[in-house]
Amino acid sequence: MGYSRRVEGKSSCTCCSIVDDLGKRGAVFPLGSHWTINARIDHERPGLVVQSRAHRESLSDLDGAEREDLGRVLSIATRFMESLVGVEKVYVSLWNEGSPSHVHFHLIPRCVSDEANPRGPQLPDVLPPDLVVDMREVALKISGLTSVERVERSKTVRLVLTACQSWSRVSLYRFASRTTRSDGQFDNAERYVMSWLTLWIAGFTLLAVDGDFRRVGWGVVGPIFAICMYRMVDIALFEIRIILRPTDFKSIPRGLLLRVLNLVEVMFCVGVLLQARTGLSPARSLLEGFRAATVQTSFSQPGRFADGLLVVASATSLTLLAGGVAMLLSKVADQVREMQVD
Repeated sequence: MGYSRRVEGKSSCTCCSIVDDLGKRGAVFPLGSHWTINARIDHERPGLVVQSRAHRESLSDLDGAEREDLGRVLSIATRFMESLVGVEKVYVSLWNEGSPSHVHFHLIPRCVSDEANPRGPQLPDVLPPDLVVDMREVALKISGLTSVERVERSKTVRLVLTACQSWSRVSLYRFASRTTRSDGQFDNAERYVMSWLTLWIAGFTLLAVDGDFRRVGWGVVGPIFAICMYRMVDIALFEIRIILRPTDFKSIPRGLLLRVLNLVEVMFCVGVLLQARTGLSPARSLLEGFRAATVQTSFSQPGRFADGLLVVASATSLTLLAGGVAMLLSKVADQVREMQVD
């Protein structure tokens, strides 16, 4: 009886018809063996739809394998959408209306720019100004992640990713993204990186033009060093997350530009601390910063401060370079998958 209902329902199911039509245009992507994903249609607010491959009219119709896989694919899809620039929360909605119905979930992003809007079911179906992303591309990336994460069994990798995710909740970037708005020229990530870079350049310039600030005591160096270490950890953990689980980038040039700005930031950060603590000249301190940013430092002097600083800076720079390679490989893989789909 249940089987005949599924067969009869599939022939007249609107959801099945939509997925078949989108599939012919290469706009539906697999989430393992039991679920598919696509950008939702007929809505102003971009979002995603996850639906069962087989025609299932209710959650009670799912078989054991479908139930087991459902939590995994929704978790991956939601986590990835939450990493998109401007997204603050993702609603997972199951209305499942239709005649016949078909099990499908709408993944609807609530953005930073929605702060003044009603929440939950009353969230307006409008395009958020800070959500500048192609949901078809996002669906494709999530499809790739589900196939990768299925075979990921390393507890170490999961532990590191958990640490990165925990850090992202307390990072100043989260605060900055809530207090700034995209103006069409720079998104929140670009603003955040450029703000840090401006801070380090201003500090370096101040020390360079006024020698009285050099070789100041630990009362000044200590806070600067703490801020520097915070920023190094901030950069490194973000890049480690990129390496272990690719995050959406608008383009390869944008991803590379952000990393170049990060490396310049490392260079000036090292320059500030070397001037303030060791009294090195601006030119020499900036040169050592450049060597640390390009992972070719060989500086050594009595005392552990400079050597320790350069080790941390070089490790951060190496992580940035590795993250850049991971981003390029991820983009190339996406383009290959798109070519195969098309």
